[in-house]
Amino acid sequence: MIFFLTNTVLDIGLGASFWILKQTSYGLYSAYRYLTNNSETRYITNNSESNDTLVILYKEQQDKIEELNNNIDRLTKLVEHKLE
Repeated sequence: MIFFLTNTVLDIGLGASFWILKQTSYGLYSAYRYLTNNSETRYITNNSESNDTLVILYKEQQDKIEELNNNIDRLTKLVEHKLE
C-alpha cells in the first residue's frame, strides 16, 4: 500500500515539476526572443513604393472587374434576345 502511495506522489510531483519547468523555460525563451527582436521586424515600415504598386494593382483590378461586368451584361442580353 505504501508503495502505491509513494509511486502516486512521485508521479504527480515529478509531472507537475516537469510541467512548471517546461512552461517557465518557454516563457523565458519567448521573453528573450521579444527583447532581442529588432525594431524593423516588429513594426511595419511605410514603403511608398509598395503603396504605389498596390494602388496601381487595385485600379487595374477595378478596370478588369468593370470589363467583366460589361461582358456579362452583353452576354445576358444576347441570351435573352435569342430566347425570345
